[in-house]
Amino acid sequence: MRRPLPLPLILIAACAGPAASGPENIQPQAMPDGPPANSAMAAMAPTLPAQAWAPTPAPAPLSSEQLRRAHVEALLGEGRPPPPASELRQPGVYQALHDIFHDPRESPGLRARALAAMGDLHDARGIAELHMVLDRTDAAPLFLRTAIFTLARAQGAAAIPRLVPELASPDVTVRIATAEALGGIGGPKARAVLSRRLVVEPDGEVKATIRASLDHASP
Repeated sequence: MRRPLPLPLILIAACAGPAASGPENIQPQAMPDGPPANSAMAAMAPTLPAQAWAPTPAPAPLSSEQLRRAHVEALLGEGRPPPPASELRQPGVYQALHDIFHDPRESPGLRARALAAMGDLHDARGIAELHMVLDRTDAAPLFLRTAIFTLARAQGAAAIPRLVPELASPDVTVRIATAEALGGIGGPKARAVLSRRLVVEPDGEVKATIRASLDHASP
């Protein structure tokens, strides 16, 4: 009966293995076919379409009308003084003012300043635009007040017949603006209109404005 090897000898034999396992007999491992690991990971990343790398095209140049409108909008900026007549009479400016006023995308303040600038031209087109606003039953009070003051500046006493109906406007602010405009015009016709309205005016604030306009209006 063979005696079993001692445990230390078994461990030594197992660790020794075949002679070919020595460092001088280690064979280089063949690289597997295919891309390296980092290339494989890159291949897994989403591929952007070619157009994503294309340069962004330059915006189309503005037309002369767009440039003129931008210039007019700058002239009408909030807090700026009214544009001088020399600017308003430049070619294409009236059309730009007209487009701005009739553009509902613009702010009400900018549109009102465009309306006033049209009237300040003192020509037939601007006066017709003011009358058109006053004739509309759905015009915003801001535009009505702007048309009232601008028409009074542009035509003076000649504007009185068109302003008289605005003293009966259902909007208190419009009646106040009309009383102030008539007071600024002054003269016997304007004073007579204000005096008649004072008798029938139901609103206290409007009455106070009429009295102040009568006090300051020229005889």
